[in-house]
Amino acid sequence: MSKHILVIEDEPVLRENISELLMMAGYIVVQADGAENGMKIINQQFPDLIICDIMLTGTNGFSLLHLLKKHPETSLIPFIFMTAKSGRDIMRKGMELGADDFLFKPFENIQLLKAVEMRLLKLQQNEHNLLAVHDTKTLTTVVRRMLENSSEISRSKNEVLYRPDQIPTGVYYMEKGSIKTYLINRKGKIYTTGIAGVGQFVGYRAIIENRGYDQFAEAMTDCVLKKISLDKFKKEINDPATASVFLNILSNGLTKKNHELLEMAYESVSYRLAVRLLEIFHAHQNEPFEISRVALAEIIGTSTETLVRSIRNFSDQKLIELSGKKIFIPDPQRLKRIIRNY
Repeated sequence: MSKHILVIEDEPVLRENISELLMMAGYIVVQADGAENGMKIINQQFPDLIICDIMLTGTNGFSLLHLLKKHPETSLIPFIFMTAKSGRDIMRKGMELGADDFLFKPFENIQLLKAVEMRLLKLQQNEHNLLAVHDTKTLTTVVRRMLENSSEISRSKNEVLYRPDQIPTGVYYMEKGSIKTYLINRKGKIYTTGIAGVGQFVGYRAIIENRGYDQFAEAMTDCVLKKISLDKFKKEINDPATASVFLNILSNGLTKKNHELLEMAYESVSYRLAVRLLEIFHAHQNEPFEISRVALAEIIGTSTETLVRSIRNFSDQKLIELSGKKIFIPDPQRLKRIIRNY
């Protein structure tokens, strides 16, 4: 099925050229000459992806993205900025608001098509969030219904959300921050099983499998979560669309875990480090994140000493920026290209 793309650009010639190229590539394209008209179109039908200029007449692209991220119905739509300006400040502002990618004018046709292809591929692969398992409208409907009458809770950095053998009292939806889940073996060794960021659910598997928790969940940063009560979750999971979403999440989670095991067996430490850094970076909304070298070594399956050497090598290549324990990825696309070349 062809994907719907909304192009928001107030320069008519550029807007037409972009739209024509996307239509030639097989996409269904809707055009808007500004943020206000773009919002009207979004309210009528959710697009699968939005391409938007930053500098628009009237409401600018930053303000539009801010409005979209405030509402569950539109917060998960992939968003690509176009801009004639370059520089770290403008990228940082866009990333803070939740932009998925940037195209710097003038850009080549292949750059546009590759950016769109990568964003839509991410929907299919379920790399970082729930968008991958359903079309945007179905998913946002499920999320909105699940969050009705939910309660807001917070957890400070390093505070435990739940422990093994506790009986679940609800399901959690990440609104801010990140949560890691992990196991501790009888010798006290920690094995990190996953990291959940904004837009992901936590703690649902134990309820679906009708058991207590089998691992720890701990805040990696200060977190804000929505708690869906146990009764509401059990009621909503009987809805076919909701059940399908969570079954797909479980299935994709198992597939991802199998890929990680293959990476452990066959891929280099540098490859595994690059992949995990990108995952954690996206889970932290493209913000600088803090993680101990011991925890990061556990996640990628290597010794702390080897991890430290690899981190230093990435820093020397300017693939990452270090500030104490904090890590920032200045150019995620460059790191992705490095991964493809390993």
